[in-house]
Amino acid sequence: LGYNNGICSSWFVALGEDKPGTFSGVDTFAHEVGHLLGASHDGEPADMRYPQRPGARNCPFAYGYLMSYLKRGAVSHHYSSCSLAQMKYIVSTQAASCWEVRATHTYNITRKYPGMTMNTTVYCQRLFAAKINVRADASSSFTSMCMVRCLYSEEATSNGQTSYKDVEALEYMKCGEQGQVCIQGTCAVPPKSWRIQE
Repeated sequence: LGYNNGICSSWFVALGEDKPGTFSGVDTFAHEVGHLLGASHDGEPADMRYPQRPGARNCPFAYGYLMSYLKRGAVSHHYSSCSLAQMKYIVSTQAASCWEVRATHTYNITRKYPGMTMNTTVYCQRLFAAKINVRADASSSFTSMCMVRCLYSEEATSNGQTSYKDVEALEYMKCGEQGQVCIQGTCAVPPKSWRIQE
Protein backbone atom coordinates (compact mmCIF):
# COMPACT_ATOMS: atom_id res chain seq x y z
CA LEU A 1 0.00 0.00 0.00
CA GLY A 2 1.48 3.31 -1.08
CA TYR A 3 -0.08 6.71 -1.66
CA ASN A 4 0.07 7.75 -5.28
CA ASN A 5 2.05 11.01 -5.66
CA GLY A 6 2.86 10.88 -1.94
CA ILE A 7 6.45 12.04 -2.40
CA CYS A 8 7.21 15.41 -0.79
CA SER A 9 3.85 15.53 1.00
CA SER A 10 2.39 14.44 4.32
CA TRP A 11 1.24 11.29 2.45
CA PHE A 12 4.83 10.14 1.93
CA VAL A 13 4.21 6.67 3.37
CA ALA A 14 4.01 3.13 2.04
CA LEU A 15 3.51 -0.27 3.63
CA GLY A 16 4.69 -3.69 2.50
CA GLU A 17 5.51 -7.11 3.91
CA ASP A 18 8.69 -9.15 3.80
CA LYS A 19 9.18 -12.68 5.14
CA PRO A 20 12.50 -12.41 7.03
CA GLY A 21 15.40 -14.13 5.33
CA THR A 22 13.61 -14.53 1.99
CA PHE A 23 13.92 -11.00 0.54
CA SER A 24 10.32 -11.46 -0.61
CA GLY A 25 9.55 -7.78 -0.02
CA VAL A 26 12.05 -6.35 -2.51
CA ASP A 27 9.60 -6.22 -5.43
CA THR A 28 6.86 -4.96 -3.11
CA PHE A 29 9.17 -2.16 -1.95
CA ALA A 30 9.94 -1.11 -5.53
CA HIS A 31 6.23 -1.26 -6.45
CA GLU A 32 5.17 0.91 -3.49
CA VAL A 33 7.98 3.44 -4.06
CA GLY A 34 6.68 3.63 -7.64
CA HIS A 35 3.29 4.71 -6.25
CA LEU A 36 4.90 7.33 -4.01
CA LEU A 37 6.75 8.70 -7.04
CA GLY A 38 3.50 8.96 -9.00
CA ALA A 39 3.22 5.68 -10.92
CA SER A 40 -0.26 4.16 -11.04
CA HIS A 41 -0.91 0.53 -11.94
CA ASP A 42 -0.22 -0.27 -15.57
CA GLY A 43 -3.37 -0.13 -17.66
CA GLU A 44 -5.03 2.58 -15.56
CA PRO A 45 -6.20 5.87 -17.13
CA ALA A 46 -4.81 9.26 -16.18
CA ASP A 47 -5.94 10.66 -12.83
CA MET A 48 -8.33 13.50 -13.67
CA ARG A 49 -7.27 15.39 -10.52
CA TYR A 50 -3.89 15.92 -12.24
CA PRO A 51 -4.77 16.80 -15.86
CA GLN A 52 -1.15 17.19 -17.00
CA ARG A 53 0.06 13.92 -15.48
CA PRO A 54 0.36 11.03 -17.95
CA GLY A 55 -1.71 7.92 -17.43
CA ALA A 56 -0.74 4.26 -17.82
CA ARG A 57 -3.47 3.08 -20.20
CA ASN A 58 -0.94 2.48 -23.02
CA CYS A 59 0.98 -0.04 -20.91
CA PRO A 60 -1.24 -3.11 -20.45
CA PHE A 61 -1.39 -4.68 -17.00
CA ALA A 62 -1.02 -8.11 -18.66
CA TYR A 63 2.53 -7.31 -19.81
CA GLY A 64 3.66 -7.89 -16.22
CA TYR A 65 5.88 -4.89 -15.54
CA LEU A 66 6.63 -3.85 -11.95
CA MET A 67 3.47 -1.76 -11.57
CA SER A 68 1.25 -4.78 -12.17
CA TYR A 69 0.94 -7.80 -9.90
CA LEU A 70 1.78 -10.34 -12.59
CA LYS A 71 5.10 -12.16 -12.81
CA ARG A 72 6.26 -12.30 -16.41
CA GLY A 73 9.96 -12.97 -16.02
CA ALA A 74 12.55 -10.25 -16.47
CA VAL A 75 10.04 -7.47 -17.25
CA SER A 76 8.63 -7.86 -13.73
CA HIS A 77 11.82 -6.21 -12.45
CA HIS A 78 11.39 -3.06 -14.54
CA TYR A 79 9.04 -0.10 -14.68
CA SER A 80 7.05 0.27 -17.90
CA SER A 81 7.51 3.35 -20.10
CA CYS A 82 4.20 4.66 -18.68
CA SER A 83 5.45 4.34 -15.09
CA LEU A 84 8.70 6.08 -15.95
CA ALA A 85 6.82 8.95 -17.66
CA GLN A 86 4.51 9.35 -14.64
CA MET A 87 7.42 9.39 -12.18
CA LYS A 88 9.38 11.83 -14.34
CA TYR A 89 6.39 14.17 -14.40
CA ILE A 90 5.86 14.09 -10.61
CA VAL A 91 9.56 14.50 -9.83
CA SER A 92 9.82 17.46 -12.24
CA THR A 93 7.00 19.27 -10.40
CA GLN A 94 8.67 19.10 -6.97
CA ALA A 95 10.94 21.73 -5.43
CA ALA A 96 14.64 20.94 -5.04
CA SER A 97 14.21 21.00 -1.25
CA CYS A 98 12.20 17.79 -1.59
CA TRP A 99 15.31 15.91 -2.73
CA GLU A 100 17.74 17.35 -0.20
CA VAL A 101 19.56 14.58 1.64
CA ARG A 102 19.24 15.20 5.36
CA ALA A 103 20.67 11.95 6.66
CA THR A 104 23.43 12.35 9.22
CA HIS A 105 24.48 8.69 9.28
CA THR A 106 26.15 6.74 6.50
CA TYR A 107 26.02 2.97 6.04
CA ASN A 108 28.67 0.61 4.78
CA ILE A 109 27.54 -1.39 1.76
CA THR A 110 28.68 -5.03 1.87
CA ARG A 111 28.49 -5.56 -1.93
CA LYS A 112 26.49 -8.75 -1.42
CA TYR A 113 23.23 -9.55 -3.13
CA PRO A 114 20.68 -11.94 -1.55
CA GLY A 115 21.51 -14.80 -3.95
CA MET A 116 25.14 -14.68 -2.82
CA THR A 117 24.14 -15.55 0.74
CA MET A 118 22.19 -18.81 0.22
CA ASN A 119 21.73 -21.67 -2.22
CA THR A 120 18.41 -22.63 -3.82
CA THR A 121 17.56 -25.33 -1.27
CA VAL A 122 18.00 -22.96 1.68
CA TYR A 123 15.90 -20.41 -0.19
CA CYS A 124 13.09 -22.95 -0.71
CA GLN A 125 13.30 -24.03 2.94
CA ARG A 126 12.87 -20.43 4.08
CA LEU A 127 9.96 -19.79 1.72
CA PHE A 128 8.13 -22.99 2.64
CA ALA A 129 9.11 -23.42 6.29
CA ALA A 130 5.74 -24.98 7.17
CA LYS A 131 6.18 -27.81 4.64
CA ILE A 132 8.32 -30.95 5.04
CA ASN A 133 11.09 -32.42 2.89
CA VAL A 134 11.68 -29.04 1.25
CA ARG A 135 14.39 -28.86 -1.36
CA ALA A 136 15.17 -27.26 -4.71
CA ASP A 137 14.98 -29.26 -7.93
CA ALA A 138 18.55 -28.92 -9.15
CA SER A 139 17.73 -30.60 -12.46
CA SER A 140 15.01 -28.10 -13.35
CA SER A 141 15.40 -26.28 -16.65
CA PHE A 142 13.84 -23.25 -14.97
CA THR A 143 17.17 -22.34 -13.38
CA SER A 144 18.46 -20.76 -16.59
CA MET A 145 15.27 -18.64 -16.66
CA CYS A 146 16.01 -17.40 -13.12
CA MET A 147 13.27 -19.51 -11.61
CA VAL A 148 13.63 -22.02 -8.78
CA ARG A 149 11.39 -25.08 -8.51
CA CYS A 150 10.80 -25.79 -4.83
CA LEU A 151 9.74 -29.36 -4.02
CA TYR A 152 7.97 -30.27 -0.77
CA SER A 153 5.48 -32.56 0.93
CA GLU A 154 2.34 -31.18 2.54
CA GLU A 155 2.55 -33.44 5.61
CA ALA A 156 4.29 -36.54 6.87
CA THR A 157 1.35 -38.76 5.85
CA SER A 158 1.31 -37.70 2.19
CA ASN A 159 2.52 -41.14 1.05
CA GLY A 160 5.61 -39.65 -0.52
CA GLN A 161 3.62 -37.38 -2.82
CA THR A 162 5.64 -34.32 -3.76
CA SER A 163 4.23 -30.93 -4.64
CA TYR A 164 6.12 -28.02 -6.16
CA LYS A 165 5.99 -24.30 -6.66
CA ASP A 166 8.08 -22.25 -9.06
CA VAL A 167 9.44 -19.02 -7.58
CA GLU A 168 11.69 -16.28 -8.89
CA ALA A 169 15.37 -16.69 -8.09
CA LEU A 170 17.05 -14.10 -5.92
CA GLU A 171 19.38 -11.48 -7.34
CA TYR A 172 22.82 -12.99 -8.04
CA MET A 173 21.65 -16.56 -7.43
CA LYS A 174 23.62 -18.97 -9.62
CA CYS A 175 22.06 -19.98 -12.93
CA GLY A 176 23.20 -21.32 -16.27
CA GLU A 177 26.87 -22.07 -16.92
CA GLN A 178 30.25 -20.36 -16.53
CA GLY A 179 29.53 -18.21 -13.49
CA GLN A 180 26.22 -16.80 -14.66
CA VAL A 181 23.87 -15.30 -12.08
CA CYS A 182 20.37 -13.87 -12.08
CA ILE A 183 20.36 -10.12 -12.59
CA GLN A 184 16.90 -8.55 -12.65
CA GLY A 185 15.36 -11.81 -13.82
CA THR A 186 17.89 -12.54 -16.56
CA CYS A 187 20.63 -15.18 -16.38
CA ALA A 188 23.82 -13.30 -17.27
CA VAL A 189 27.54 -13.03 -16.59
CA PRO A 190 27.94 -10.47 -13.78
CA PRO A 191 30.10 -7.37 -14.18
CA LYS A 192 33.72 -8.10 -13.23
CA SER A 193 33.56 -5.95 -10.11
CA TRP A 194 30.65 -8.05 -8.78
CA ARG A 195 31.83 -11.60 -9.49
CA ILE A 196 30.85 -14.21 -6.93
CA GLN A 197 33.66 -15.28 -4.66
CA GLU A 198 33.90 -19.09 -4.58
